[in-house]
Amino acid sequence: ALQAGRYAESSENSSAPRNSRVQSAVAAAARQASVKASTHGVSSLRQEERCSVGRLGDLSPEAVEAARAGPSALYSHWMKSGRLVHDSSQDGTLRLLEEVFERLRSRDGRTEGLYIYGDVGAGKTLLMDIFLTALLEGLPNIRPHRTHLHDFLSSAHAELHRVRLQNHSEAEDVARTHWENAAAKVARDSAQDLSFFSVLPGNWWLMGEQDDRGRRRTGFAAAVVHSSRKGQVATSTERLGRALAAELDVLCFDEVALTTIQDCVVLGPLLRVLCERGVMVICTSNRAPMDLYAGGLNRHIHLPALVDAILSNCKVQHVKSAVDHRVRLAEADDGGSAKSFLWKCPSGSPEGALFLEMWWLQQTGRPVCDSIADSAEVAYGRSVAALRSACNTCARFDFTELCSKPLGPEDFAVLCSNFPVLLVADIPRLRAGFHSEAQRLIWLLDQCYERHTQLIITSVADGPDDLMDLSSVALVGAGGGRSLQEVSFAVARASSRLSEMQTE
Repeated sequence: ALQAGRYAESSENSSAPRNSRVQSAVAAAARQASVKASTHGVSSLRQEERCSVGRLGDLSPEAVEAARAGPSALYSHWMKSGRLVHDSSQDGTLRLLEEVFERLRSRDGRTEGLYIYGDVGAGKTLLMDIFLTALLEGLPNIRPHRTHLHDFLSSAHAELHRVRLQNHSEAEDVARTHWENAAAKVARDSAQDLSFFSVLPGNWWLMGEQDDRGRRRTGFAAAVVHSSRKGQVATSTERLGRALAAELDVLCFDEVALTTIQDCVVLGPLLRVLCERGVMVICTSNRAPMDLYAGGLNRHIHLPALVDAILSNCKVQHVKSAVDHRVRLAEADDGGSAKSFLWKCPSGSPEGALFLEMWWLQQTGRPVCDSIADSAEVAYGRSVAALRSACNTCARFDFTELCSKPLGPEDFAVLCSNFPVLLVADIPRLRAGFHSEAQRLIWLLDQCYERHTQLIITSVADGPDDLMDLSSVALVGAGGGRSLQEVSFAVARASSRLSEMQTE
């Protein structure tokens, strides 16, 4: 049952597959390589949308009926059935989501969304998933999509890069044709006294690579083209936003957090175009909009556009909960189910090996000796050493193999997509000097949590709070020089999620 404003899989949905997926919007677009860039792949955005939402699992017939009435009715139904315990700090957010639902039902034309922020474990994602479930069941004509922000931006960057390469190739073809024609002209008029400038196009001083708005990078050419074109050519980001907006009515972003300048530069214009085209945006975050990208490179230049896009199109709501409901759920379940994390386990101990072997046998039905000592595929055609089950249900790794190698979120996303169960042995306490390993572990935890992948670990740490020491990790800038506050949120979220994930 769901306890203290959070949720867990109950007996009515225990048969649901653990590795169910909700595809990110642009990831679906990026797979449609044969479609033109302006409408690239958006036709298949919602093909996975009718599966269970987030971590809510399948709905009972009574829950489906309640969802059709709106998010408040579904929330109340689960309170009465014991799956939820009322949390008064969520009431204001639930009321705003109900207002958004009613506006969508009445089709009043207003597209003001909602930006929900608060501490880890406050129930923000739960509320957003309840809202999305109500949309899917109660307003079938509305086209919603839910995605984790990192997955969305990762796919957006890949798509923008593909479009840039395509445009560059087309420009090279045009230039090659021009020079071939110029050379032919020279051959036909070889008797004429020609200089170098004779084979150049008429406005040769404007040659050079154009950016998305038709402007050159520097100098006189930049000024002339800017004054003549006035930015009438849409940027790649704007074209991508228009293509997505043509297929969506509501876009739900989970875990809005920015740590790189690339994400900050792209997200602002993308949100602006989506909202201008009538897409309603619902976001969850640990930060208020003005606090995003703290300590980031050129923050004062790039963040204002993003903050303006959020404040102009979303109502900002703070969930002021002093309780981490994931921790409360784990405490309520203490001793009630098999634990998938073994704490206080020295590296290489027989106890740890036996613990992993028992889980392996339970998940695969075969002993570890029948496994395949090989490798597991990660992103970009690479692989890491792993012990795989013959049925490809489980993969077992040493901590150093996963978190001491140059791997990123995309690599862990591939592992979670390929294996429903991951086993990681011998995780040490992460202190100063282990900042890179700490960041990779956080990425792994985030991907397992979002993709419903079962994680089995052994660690010498005493528990989730002892695994990563915030102050020592932050001093060396875990995750590429992020601020102390950024690291604080990342570590707190990881600890909170570990508390929930360690129960069966």
